[in-house]
This record gives sequence, C-alpha cells and structure tokens, in this order.
Amino acid sequence: CISMSFLLFYFSLASANWIRCYDPNTEVTIQGEIVFFNPYHRGGPQRFWLQVDEKKILVFLAPWWFLEKKKITFKVFRFNKDTDYLPVYKNYEVDVSSQDLMLDVLNKIKWEQDGSLSYRRSCRHGICGSCAVKVNGKATLACKERVADLVEIFGEELTIEPQNKSRAIKDMVIDKKDFWDKYNKVKPYLEAEIDEAPKSENIVNQEEAEQIDEADYCIQCGNCYYACPAVEVNPDYLGPAPLVLAYRFNADVRDEAKKERLETVNQLGQGIWDCVKCYECAQVCPKEIAPIDKII
Repeated sequence: CISMSFLLFYFSLASANWIRCYDPNTEVTIQGEIVFFNPYHRGGPQRFWLQVDEKKILVFLAPWWFLEKKKITFKVFRFNKDTDYLPVYKNYEVDVSSQDLMLDVLNKIKWEQDGSLSYRRSCRHGICGSCAVKVNGKATLACKERVADLVEIFGEELTIEPQNKSRAIKDMVIDKKDFWDKYNKVKPYLEAEIDEAPKSENIVNQEEAEQIDEADYCIQCGNCYYACPAVEVNPDYLGPAPLVLAYRFNADVRDEAKKERLETVNQLGQGIWDCVKCYECAQVCPKEIAPIDKII
C-alpha cells in the first residue's frame, strides 16, 4: 500500500461507496472506493481513505473555510459608559480564514477598520482568561474559539457582545468587581501553619492530588459566572467559579480553612443550595472543568 495526500476541492459521488476527486493544484483526478471515513473529525478538513487499484490514498475533504478566506459579517456591541446612554450595534465585514480565532477578528476590526474598539486580551494561549466574550449569546474565550466552528453553529452573521452588557464600561470591557468580590469571599488560597524554615518537602501523593479533580485548572475568565442564570437573578449567589475554587482548596489535604469555606458556601441565598443545576457552566468552561460537578 502506498499513502498519498490530496487536498480535495471538488468531488462527486460515483456510487454509494465510490467517489471521484479533483485537486486543482496538481490537476489530478482520482476515483476509488471509500474504505475508511471519519465523520467526527474536527479542527480541520474531513478525511477518508480511498482504495484505488492496489493503492490506498488519503483524501481530505475541505470545506470553504479551509480553501480560502470568506467574508463574514460581525455585529459588534458598542458602548462607552462615559458618553453613551444606550449601546448600539455596528456591523463589520471581515475576511476570515480556516484558522482565524475570534481574537483575530477583534484584532482585525481594531487594527484595520475601527481603532476605537475596546476589548481585553493578553496571553493568546487560553491561560489568562482576559479575552472572554459572548458570540450569539454563547460565552467563549476569544483566543480559543475558531470562527469556522461558530459559523457552522450560527451561520455567517455573528454577534459579539461583552460577558455582561449591564456591566459594560467600554465595548467588550466590563466591570468584574462583582466576580472578584465573590471570588475572594471563599478564600481562594491555601491556609496552613507551616514551618518558616522547613527541612523537607510537604509531599502530596497522587491519590490526594487527584481529589482536587482538575479544579485548579480554573483561569478565572468568568465565562461560567456570567453565563449562570442563578447569578443573573440572584446577585448574592456566589456563582460557579468561586464555588469551584472553594472546592479546590477544601479538597487540598494541606489546607486548614475547610470549615470556614463550608460555612460560607452552605449559606442559603449565596451558597451551593441556590445552584439551579442547569449545567450551563459546564457548557461554557474553556478548560472543560465542569464546575457543576464540583458544586453538587
């Protein structure tokens, strides 16, 4: 068997299991029987194997966004707390490619069309949590979400909004004081009496570390918090992210403030009993922590 690669631009089915392909780069046409197809492959073109005579050929089925740039209309929330009474939405047309992220779109709008657009960004690696926004109501991390994936879900008109429109300061920049106040309320740090000059390490074994259950992956982006319907109707509710941090440090065998945190999260109106178990936080977490699993 000989493996070859083709980028499939045009194709036609010859029968239920046969396909004819044409690659305009090499002007090669092939036809063969499909022997393997992966319909669930994401992050690039679909792929399958063809049996052509005695050779197996790997073929990639590329959608429009893999082949060339496409013009997409973005409806962007615009608001300046110092000068505006009400927000407005402004349309921008941006050429996007297969690998463009939402952060790339925001950068293109600011750098090429409207320098007054404001948004937060920093690491571009899904670590700092600064660039969180909402696209068509879906909470997302702009530096992690591909435009092509969002177009596949919502179509070719995308609306970009801040995490919480009522707390907008300027465009995508919001006042997150409510989030940080609740975050600090659960003591999101390790409390322990330790020797100032220890003679050995404080070893945590693997089983004890696994009890934290990836809760330490939280990057404090606020996606789960501002997507939570319980937070929206109850300003006293701590919200998913603070509760995850409470779980994270209470699960740490080295911590000595477990009772205080449990008293905080056990209070009616603000604690775990006010979670409505809608699983929205699990859907929007960019680190796939599933905060609901730590809350219940």
